Amino acid sequence: MIKTGITTRELGIQEGLEQGEERERRRVVQRQLTRKFGPLSPAVQERLDALSMERLDVLTEELLDATSLAQLGLDGE
Repeated sequence: MIKTGITTRELGIQEGLEQGEERERRRVVQRQLTRKFGPLSPAVQERLDALSMERLDVLTEELLDATSLAQLGLDGE
């Protein structure tokens, strides 16, 4: 057995925290988009749900200046 300094339990806790952070970040971005552009269509919501954490970080800044969901790459309709 190789000791890595982190237990399975600690690893599980860390993964849970990261998942919670990602969920919260998605929720905040969704609320900001809804407030700025109105209710999001299911298609836009799907696109938002598929974004990486890195893209969500960029989106939090881009949405401040955006005038449409298309400008953010979320509305391909």
